[in-house]
Amino acid sequence: MQLKFFLDNDKLVRGLSYGGLTFFFMLLQITLVPRYPIFGVSPDLILSCVLAAAMYEGGKFGAVMGVAAGFVIDAVGSVGLSLSPLVYMLFGYIAGICAEFLF
Repeated sequence: MQLKFFLDNDKLVRGLSYGGLTFFFMLLQITLVPRYPIFGVSPDLILSCVLAAAMYEGGKFGAVMGVAAGFVIDAVGSVGLSLSPLVYMLFGYIAGICAEFLF
């Protein structure tokens, strides 16, 4: 009975799916993208994932996902703690607000 509650909970399923997607893009960004740059530049896949989720789910979800993705990418892919969580949060929130306003 408890398992049915978790499977029916839409927010939990969406959160886990976005977490898995973010993890997949993080692995791509750290391992594969630096080896094969596109036109000499390696794109930020995590930021693209945060923006897409924010445009689909809204500004608050984009801000939360941006903070989480920023901490994950700083913990795994960089040296020390930088401003990535703040930047990703701002971009996620602004993209969500613009999507709600324009669409």
